This record gives sequence, structure tokens and C-alpha cells, in this order.
Amino acid sequence: MCGIVAETYRLVGGKTWRVPIFLFREHAPVGRYIFDLVRDPGRIKEVHGRPGNDFIGLELAADGTVLAFIAGEAKWRADLTVSTLNGIMKGDGKGKGAARVWEDNGVWNDINTALLIPQGIQQICDLLKTKDRDGFARTILSLDEALLSDVGPPRTDMVLIAGNRAATRAVGTALLPTAAPPADYKAARPLQIVEIVLLDGEDIIERLYTTLWKTNG
Repeated sequence: MCGIVAETYRLVGGKTWRVPIFLFREHAPVGRYIFDLVRDPGRIKEVHGRPGNDFIGLELAADGTVLAFIAGEAKWRADLTVSTLNGIMKGDGKGKGAARVWEDNGVWNDINTALLIPQGIQQICDLLKTKDRDGFARTILSLDEALLSDVGPPRTDMVLIAGNRAATRAVGTALLPTAAPPADYKAARPLQIVEIVLLDGEDIIERLYTTLWKTNG
């Protein structure tokens, strides 16, 4: 979903983002699971997430040189309320109401402490070599150069939150700020926030995951 949004919509900074490859399928536990599944079809099917950034996109020059990164976090909650969103973004909390103290171990902390070079760039390099080494030669070289640099291309941060609309939430309202970055965001980079509000989102997700395991029988 992050890739669809980044490639289709005009985001902060006005860059043209491209997602040449997705990282999910090469996540190590998934690789081990697929290895086992091939040899034991009776194994229970599972879908794992991946460590590091949930999403990485690239701005590419005409010759494939990487000009910028977009990276971020994507979260889904069935019941998307203000308190739920605070827990996602701020982490664990103690106390109630205005007296609640946040541990600052949520999404904002993940982004604030993230390095300029997103986690997963080496994995993108490896996968592009497998997908089309010659076609992405300049991109691969550019990513290798970024991995060896202390500076690298500029980074845009992205937060995508998806969930069902709470009954008390007015249609068209956003729970995260849209006019300017919040005080909790301290990374001082371009920030894009996206909220996707659904009805019966669990059914949509279930249908999507079901297609992953569709058989020809």
C-alpha cells in the first residue's frame, strides 16, 4: 500500500518515487518457511512481517542514479481511535487521560532515531542483482555508494496508518496532523503522513491474503 501511494499520489517534496522491488518476500524467516513448505505441504501457512523499515522507495535519475530515499512505517489497526493511534505513535504508556506518560518507544521514536540510509538498502541491492543486474546496474552502483557514504541521498519519512473508522469519528477527519509535522517528530526531514480509513477492513485484508495461497486445483 505504501508503494501504491508513493508511486501514484503527489507527496511532500514533489518527487517522483519508484519502488523497483519489494523487500517482504526475502525476509529471512519467510525464506526458511517457504523452504519448509516446499518439502512439507501440510505445514500451516503463515505470513511474517520484516524487520527494519516497512517501506522503501527511490527517486531515480534518467540513468538510474538514486537521488533520494523515501522510507517509513506502516501500521494497521481494526479499531482506529485516538487512544489506539497514540499507542502506535508514542508507544507504551502509564496512567490515564492528561496524566498519561508515554515511553516514547512507538513509531515516532523509530523514525526519529532512523539513520539517513534506510535499513534494507543492502537487501534492495542484492535483489536487484537477481532481478535484472544489467538493467539496474547504475541503481545498484548508486546504492552501493550510498552504503559506503556517511552522507548519502536525502531521505523523506513516511507514516501510513490504516484502520477501520471508529463510530464516533466524523467522516473526512484526520487523527494525525496534516498542516505541519507534530512536535513528536524531531528528525527534521520531509515528512509525509497518510491515513487510510476503511469499513470492514479485516474482510479486505482476509481476501488479499487468501489470494496469496490460491491454488490451481
